[in-house]
Amino acid sequence: MSENKKSQKRKRWTAKAKMEIVLEGLKGQETVAELCRRFGISQSMYYEWKDIFLNHGLEGLKHGGKSAREKELENQLREAQRALGKAALEIEILKKR
Repeated sequence: MSENKKSQKRKRWTAKAKMEIVLEGLKGQETVAELCRRFGISQSMYYEWKDIFLNHGLEGLKHGGKSAREKELENQLREAQRALGKAALEIEILKKR
């Protein structure tokens, strides 16, 4: 791999840009390989965006494939797991007294 490739930062695509790329691919005017080469993305990335877009629309592309509700629930789960771990630790400490 060349030094130039190693030092390049990953491009952050907006939801709108992802949608436009997916829609171009759905038109079928060029192969997915050509489309991906033109935009500098992998074919697996294109197909991931396509699946998300077809299942969740533009909203899905905004949140990395997860809805706002899913992200909220994941955050609540993490907080509950932290609280549970803290409570379990406190119980262990009290048992040893």
